[in-house]
Amino acid sequence: MILESLVASLITAKCRKGKFENLARIKIKGWYLFILAALIKFAALYLEANPVQGITPIVNKHFMYIYGLSYILIFAGLLLNFGMNSIKFILIGAFLNFLVITANGGQMPVSIEALKIAGLSDQFHITHTAVTEYTKLEILADIIPIPKLYPLAKVLSIGDLLIVLGVFLFIQEMMVIRKKPSL
Repeated sequence: MILESLVASLITAKCRKGKFENLARIKIKGWYLFILAALIKFAALYLEANPVQGITPIVNKHFMYIYGLSYILIFAGLLLNFGMNSIKFILIGAFLNFLVITANGGQMPVSIEALKIAGLSDQFHITHTAVTEYTKLEILADIIPIPKLYPLAKVLSIGDLLIVLGVFLFIQEMMVIRKKPSL
């Protein structure tokens, strides 16, 4: 949904007389933290899908800590940019996702019923697990279906929705710069 939010926000900002040139002037503090977090997540998921003898078992055994490290890097980057209103939504959304993932042993619980509504399979990998009667903080899990009527069907959490809203607002903040009233 982040990609869709990004595209919708770019179109909306342009309709609001926003300028693409303003995006080139974005100053994100600690941008490298986000890249490092993404690389860590990607590497762990890649090693799960493409096992490497000797390395993959270690990554799988310590996946919760590896995933936690990526979240710490994300939080650090978001906190460095906390002055922007949009970042607050992203931070809260990421924290809610982190909370439910941590409460459930390092995996995001996903509603099987929501997967069926969305027309998706119930095959999980290391980052997800099915919602059960033992799931903690189920309200924060992936329980909101986006059905196949939408071309990119998926199941989202409340945290995901806040992140998507934050990304949308971030682009609006960057592209549509309001002049301060003169006194």
